Amino acid sequence: MAFMAWTANTSIDADPGQVMDVLTRPCAISSWAPVPFEVEGLKSARLQTGSRARVAGMLAGRELAFEVQVHEASDEALRLTAAGPFVEMDVAYDVFPNEDSADVHASIDVKGKGVMGRFVAKAVEGFLAGGALKGALAELAFAAENPDFEYQHAALAA
Repeated sequence: MAFMAWTANTSIDADPGQVMDVLTRPCAISSWAPVPFEVEGLKSARLQTGSRARVAGMLAGRELAFEVQVHEASDEALRLTAAGPFVEMDVAYDVFPNEDSADVHASIDVKGKGVMGRFVAKAVEGFLAGGALKGALAELAFAAENPDFEYQHAALAA
């Protein structure tokens, strides 16, 4: 059963290449993703077209694990599918140059599988309805506009 696609847009005061770098490097993704997660099995330092990995994180007190397949990772787009046992999400980020900034459009389509999948999909949609995608774009903007922050944060944690 398919549910509605969730979308959000933002303008980021950074070069589109810097935005794509933050979108495709797993260590950078953790600085803006709305859910803490771990990436396992990625065979490169960044998401690339054809990449596959396992991603696990917590949502509503429950661990959710997904097999991620990257369909496109280019200079202007990231498209992937995250498939779990109960829910599948099609995720798209489009990055457009705009003078001294980048405009970003994000979209997440959530599909539940079976009775439990509909329940999990509703929980994910509630998370998105609560502003998780908009919040993730705000954090993405901060990470792209402040590329040294990630390293400062890591140094503080050490």
